[in-house]
Amino acid sequence: LKATYPELIKLDLVIAEHYTLWLEKRLIDFRTLDASERYLNLLKQNPHYIQHIQLGIIASYLGIAVETLSRIRAKI
Repeated sequence: LKATYPELIKLDLVIAEHYTLWLEKRLIDFRTLDASERYLNLLKQNPHYIQHIQLGIIASYLGIAVETLSRIRAKI
């Protein structure tokens, strides 16, 4: 397809760059922010996720236990 549609090469590069930047930010956040700060960032950037995704999945995404997430949510 890329030989037929050269625009796909550019699209592929843009997607790869976007993913790389997202991953780098996520890794930096894991190193520099505590669990409650990561949750608050998620809440601020994507509040609709909190309403539609199970707490177990959100806790896994944040790298914490469900119990820890429950304690963080109780404090907020």
